[in-house]
Amino acid sequence: MIRDMEQQGLVEPSTSPRAAPVVLAKKKDGTHRLCIDYRRLNDVTESDAYPTPDLITLICQMRGAKIFSILDLKSGYWQVPLNQNARKYTASRTRRGLYQFRVLPFGLKNSPMTFVRLMDEVLRGYLDEFVRVYLDDIVVFSNTTDEHQYHLDKVLERLQRHGLTCNTEKCSFGSTEIAFLGHLVNTDSIDKQPENLECIMQFPTPTKIRDLRKFLGVCNWYGQFVDNYADTVAPLTNRLKQRTKWSWTETEQTTFIKIKHALYDSPKLSTPDSGKPFCLQTDASEIGAGATNTGVTFDAILRFDTNVDILYHKHGGILNHMIRKVLP
Repeated sequence: MIRDMEQQGLVEPSTSPRAAPVVLAKKKDGTHRLCIDYRRLNDVTESDAYPTPDLITLICQMRGAKIFSILDLKSGYWQVPLNQNARKYTASRTRRGLYQFRVLPFGLKNSPMTFVRLMDEVLRGYLDEFVRVYLDDIVVFSNTTDEHQYHLDKVLERLQRHGLTCNTEKCSFGSTEIAFLGHLVNTDSIDKQPENLECIMQFPTPTKIRDLRKFLGVCNWYGQFVDNYADTVAPLTNRLKQRTKWSWTETEQTTFIKIKHALYDSPKLSTPDSGKPFCLQTDASEIGAGATNTGVTFDAILRFDTNVDILYHKHGGILNHMIRKVLP
């Protein structure tokens, strides 16, 4: 694997005084992915504050589109060259010796922000109009076939100009419905992907913090589908608080089962239509705040929940009466 990466110009021999360990992770297709543990490097790296895309915002901006195409950049991060002075910090130990990356590697804490900044620059002027990007996934959306062809030509021309290539096996063109970041998106609604729901339903009872984090990570991706999600899942998020001894009582088990069924039975979402009336409902409890924006003429709901974990840290775990009055 290292030999192939060296031949492709991705890595080079290194004389760095530091090195990170390597782990091979098995992918779904049976091949392996090279993973490097950069945790120690990340601990001393200054964070990049560049904003990353918000999932709900991305999906809402595609409302009303009838034709979609998805472009997947081939090994997206590896298409970004790494500054000569920074390469020594990416060194890792392998059976063939010490190697360092010549391109942006996965695992660095600022890699996502660096890539988002690049894509924002590459597609400047097209974003929010007919294209949205989430890391290396590019969605082009249009109302008509002719318009879509024009939009695709524009996007592909930009990618070619900046030397970025796509993985054609993972691209799809001219679809009326797309699977995007675990969601099914079409002109009328947003829904959860059935296979992801099945994974949630089949998830075994957590026996340690790591299991619970994994479960909540998947559930939180679909939190906007469930009314009062933050309150419902609170007994589980409490288990993640620092210095809390692991325990799993009947309360946690009941919540575990309840949130599974709440996600499975939740309705599709309809993105906002500014031409129709809305009913905005807000509320706040001692553990979180949220809002529901409901189109009067639809049955579907689009929720926006404040992250309860942020509220715990920011307000010491309990939101007092005055704060709840101020929050939306």
